[in-house]
Amino acid sequence: AIEDGTAVDPALIDAAADRTIAFAHRVAGRKAEPLRTENAGALARRAAEESFVLLKNEGLLPLAQTAKLAVIGEAYELFPAGNAFPVVTRAEMPGRDAGGEAVPSIVRDASQADVILLFFQMEEGKNGPALSAEQVALAHALKSVKRPMIAVVKGSVPPDAGVFRLFSAALLAPSSGKYCAEALTDLLNGNSSPSGRLTRSCYENADAFFQMLEEDKRSGRTKVGPFVGYRYYDTARFKVKYPFGYGLTYTRFCYSSLSLEGDTVSFTVKNTGKNRG
Repeated sequence: AIEDGTAVDPALIDAAADRTIAFAHRVAGRKAEPLRTENAGALARRAAEESFVLLKNEGLLPLAQTAKLAVIGEAYELFPAGNAFPVVTRAEMPGRDAGGEAVPSIVRDASQADVILLFFQMEEGKNGPALSAEQVALAHALKSVKRPMIAVVKGSVPPDAGVFRLFSAALLAPSSGKYCAEALTDLLNGNSSPSGRLTRSCYENADAFFQMLEEDKRSGRTKVGPFVGYRYYDTARFKVKYPFGYGLTYTRFCYSSLSLEGDTVSFTVKNTGKNRG
């Protein structure tokens, strides 16, 4: 990197270090604020709500409270029985041993619903966490029902984004449990808006994408110096489907009156959409 001129200028590194040291001096004399005494349950509930990431929404979410749902997959923790929505059918995800025998009945029952809610569980594959072939095959089969579908992927690692082409909406769920289940219901019915952001990029046709990057590296076409991850994509002008930090909500915001005074930046934020933000 030093030889071909793509290394970071040492002066820039020194300047960044100086800013860090200056900041440390500014806050050294400040007293630590006491811990907030917020109820632990309320804090866990808010953390769960703010951790859901909305990756896709073609106007389907939030749902009307009267929408009849077909709930499919490992939903017993995130969408337990007795949920606020009317559920016309529930079905577990067919396993490898079941083959495709259970799929026709699942598809038939799902046709009675207004919306299909499909819960995915990431599994360990040869190249890392991925959706099983059985889960993807079921999603394709359910597409024939011609009902809008919502994908809920359990875990912080998103799958290959290609599967989301089958869905009108897609959510990345942080984990499971009581508070995540309550948060998911409020997100689906619009009592709250998604605000989570991706902690890693999500790719479409990931295997081919990484093979291309590897070929670029071997051939010497990679000319972005020390940058990796999302900084590499930004520098090399690569477009990924859902980049690091991506996340949608149910409304739109307008930013105005930006001002900078010393170390303080201020601006006005206004919700210009029809939903809560």
